[in-house]
Amino acid sequence: MGALRVGKFAKYLVSEGHDIRIVCAKDQPYAMDHPVEVPAEIIRYSRGWDVNWLPVMVQKIRVWLKGRSADSGSGDSGQEPGGSPADAAPSSADASPGLLRRVLQFYQHITNIPDSAIGWLLPALRSARAVTRDWQPDVVFASAPPFTTLIAGRIIARRAGVPLVIEYRDRWLEDPYGDEMPRFRRCLECRIEEWCARRADAIVTVSEPWAEDYRGRWGKPVRVCYNGFDPEDVVAFAGVEPVKSDKLTILYTGIIYPERRDPTPLFRALALLGDDRLKISVDFYGPNVAQLKSMADETAQQDIVTLHDGVPFAEALALQHHADVLLLLQWNNPLEAGNVPGKLFEYLAARRPVIGIGYEDGVPARFLRERGAGRVLNDPSEIAAYLRILLDRKMQDGEIPLLPEGVKAGLSRPEQYGEIATLLRDVAAAAKSE
Repeated sequence: MGALRVGKFAKYLVSEGHDIRIVCAKDQPYAMDHPVEVPAEIIRYSRGWDVNWLPVMVQKIRVWLKGRSADSGSGDSGQEPGGSPADAAPSSADASPGLLRRVLQFYQHITNIPDSAIGWLLPALRSARAVTRDWQPDVVFASAPPFTTLIAGRIIARRAGVPLVIEYRDRWLEDPYGDEMPRFRRCLECRIEEWCARRADAIVTVSEPWAEDYRGRWGKPVRVCYNGFDPEDVVAFAGVEPVKSDKLTILYTGIIYPERRDPTPLFRALALLGDDRLKISVDFYGPNVAQLKSMADETAQQDIVTLHDGVPFAEALALQHHADVLLLLQWNNPLEAGNVPGKLFEYLAARRPVIGIGYEDGVPARFLRERGAGRVLNDPSEIAAYLRILLDRKMQDGEIPLLPEGVKAGLSRPEQYGEIATLLRDVAAAAKSE
């Protein structure tokens, strides 16, 4: 979603006639299935150094040694002649795996500051220097994560003598999905974040609760810009009806975070429907949805839940437009209040009713309530009651009708990005007038 937001913003700026240059990383470990929608000549790619090559290599060696150990003990008895399992010393691959894990974690804590992209910082600065050799920006815009980008943005803006605008697509130290870190690293990253944010002339973020925090903390102008949807991505699906089926189809597309984006309440709600649950099918598409198998098995929903690998973005959009109901998963925790996933806007653009599981007082829940687009629920009995309403409509009318056009009003990417463009223009103008 971060790639979509930044790439679509660049597309918007170019379409509006702005003169931009992009410095970004090359050969990232992500699916490269999003189209590049700006001229190639304005992009400067640079390959960073992988600071995690050592732990990756250690893990590969450990796996190889475990394989060697398994092969050497593959005789009938499973041990060397004259020996016993109790006498055998552990292989180097299995020796103190807990200690090895702690050592590798410590290595990452002292090298991945602020994140694993830090090896890209120097190549990014070299790329920016080459770009600005014969071209001068009016403003530097740095979007994070990765938060290494904000460090690069601060240095580039200082060198060029122009204002800096930073964007928080996710939180830094307050990220509810972030890993635990030792105190020394948290203190250091806190100083780095302040070093970046204090230099910024303005901040962009994705929700008002986050904006309120940044205004209070940094005393900077903050503009909220939702992820939105690109009308050009969904125009092919305008007016598309759900696939005709004798079942109510529920769809989820995206990543699963165990215990934080967890469909267990839905599975339990399905169990409350009795035989009516057989009139429902639930499909999950994503890179790690296989871990849901045990959850579906525990709640006896394996016969109506189907797990699929991740699919390209365009195919995910098509699936959303052909489903009856779309599932939104978030964490039921106040820390999630300001987290507004891009998927929400894809769902609203599809004009399908949404069942959300997550924080019921968060921004996504408010969006769904105010626009009559669905509900965020966590109690399995309440989810079951809502499913019965949808199921009755499907059985009676043969379809779940499209939601009104108004559910997506004002949420297109061009409408949202206009706010950032105005902010950049204002910041650049103010700097020139000083």
